[in-house]
Amino acid sequence: MNPQAALDAPRWRFICDSTVKIESTSSPRIISKLQEREHNVIVSSQESFGKGQIIARHEQTLIAASEPRADGLAIAW
Repeated sequence: MNPQAALDAPRWRFICDSTVKIESTSSPRIISKLQEREHNVIVSSQESFGKGQIIARHEQTLIAASEPRADGLAIAW
């Protein structure tokens, strides 16, 4: 994924045993497939997963990205 796509993607987190916490913006299909595999799925708001910005270097070019979960921007120079 490019930096922006990575920040835009729904997040998930392994809690313990078979419990997974997943953002409410995740595909319902993903949630149901996890439940079919006997995972305990906790659907949570985006605010519980933190915030981030990324600056990646591709050869001599810097690529900046900021996620939609927070106010802010990423600037590379």
